[in-house]
Amino acid sequence: MRRKKHQWTMVAEYSAEAILRRVHALQNDDFMPPIEAILAPLEAELKLAIRGWEGSRR
Repeated sequence: MRRKKHQWTMVAEYSAEAILRRVHALQNDDFMPPIEAILAPLEAELKLAIRGWEGSRR
């Protein structure tokens, strides 16, 4: 059980770091796209990671 919680924690941490990197990079530009454009790819990646994790539990 502890290992599975650790995997979730790592996925969440990776996603949060990726969001921060994108937002930081975009703040240096004059043009800031909608936040949905930043979050959508990360949300999709997180969903894939969750599906993979759930599939490995079976």
